[in-house]
Amino acid sequence: MTQYAGATPVAKPSYKEVFDLETEDARTQYMRGLGAKNLESPLPRSSHLRIKANGRVLPWDEMLAEQQELVECCDANGNTDPSAWLPTVDQSEHSTEEKELLMMQARAQVLSHAGAIQNQYNQGIAPNPKPDGGYPEGVISYEDIDKVQRDSLNNLIAMAEG
Repeated sequence: MTQYAGATPVAKPSYKEVFDLETEDARTQYMRGLGAKNLESPLPRSSHLRIKANGRVLPWDEMLAEQQELVECCDANGNTDPSAWLPTVDQSEHSTEEKELLMMQARAQVLSHAGAIQNQYNQGIAPNPKPDGGYPEGVISYEDIDKVQRDSLNNLIAMAEG
């Protein structure tokens, strides 16, 4: 008689089970067991956040504040001592209009930065490459394309197709 030793199947956790749990604490612990990282509320709304990896100081942003493993609260100078940044914490809630305004400002800042990067490589308008002696017989520059007669254009298309 042969016996096969195999792995015993283990019940795979499902995110759907979290909705069956009664309390918020039970749901949080269950999600933490599944590996969820964003269970904590965002960092307090201090004036600035400091990126832990490189020390760069940025204005407080809700999306950054949710990434507690990446950023920490600080003051405008990057001081992470709570006595330095706690007085700058804004306890008020933003209205919908204020949130939209902040989003528009952030968007404008990103687009401005992207435009500056993109425009540094802009070559401007290329000079006219028309040689001194003019183009060979039958060549039409792009500038003169609107001067071409309809019949000539149809003949050119027919030659290209045929």
